[in-house]
Amino acid sequence: MIEGHSRAIPSPLPEETVHGFRSASHLLIALRRRLAQEHMGFRLYAAGTEGFLWDVAGACEAAGMGKAEYRLCHSGSAQRRIFCVHCRTMTDGVTTNLVTCSGCGAQLFVRDHFSRRLNAFMGFQIDAEVPGETIPVEELYR
Repeated sequence: MIEGHSRAIPSPLPEETVHGFRSASHLLIALRRRLAQEHMGFRLYAAGTEGFLWDVAGACEAAGMGKAEYRLCHSGSAQRRIFCVHCRTMTDGVTTNLVTCSGCGAQLFVRDHFSRRLNAFMGFQIDAEVPGETIPVEELYR
């Protein structure tokens, strides 16, 4: 459980097996360490937002786990992590079809194309061919 990000739910586990984390990044560091120590037969179940789940999947695969050894369950927001193909910057928490890149400032169109290698959806400059030509902003991924 990430402190401050989830409701406290009574756990049937002994207190010494329940850990709180400062952030998702802190949890992922601890997960990578734990996976490096585990043996064949270990199973992992994770629930969270899409970006978090792809980070967990990446940690599992880097540790040598096969897809049958971990399960992912999306819960919460459908916000997207966007990769700017122009400056290679990630922008998290995107809920609209257009977003301003947090790196280069380009107005990006959010594609449905997802890169498993980058754990992000692709963002392309909307007006690359005709500067100033754009489309209306729509809230799509709450």
